[in-house]
Amino acid sequence: MIFRISELISSFSVNITRSNGNQIEGRFGKTAKFLLNAKPFRLDLFTNDIFVMSVNSKNLFNFEHYRKKPE
Repeated sequence: MIFRISELISSFSVNITRSNGNQIEGRFGKTAKFLLNAKPFRLDLFTNDIFVMSVNSKNLFNFEHYRKKPE
């Protein structure tokens, strides 16, 4: 089964509970919580306030700007 992003997002509501210049904290559903850090990029997920998983916890993602090859 293939989902479109808009269908997936509309299937649950996201509430932003706190944000500052670098971090966003929010909730979706009754039990799920997330912490999203911008620099360095990191996403932590919680269920019932129990840590479940982290994306890029070791800060190994490497984002580079697109550069055209010199001619």
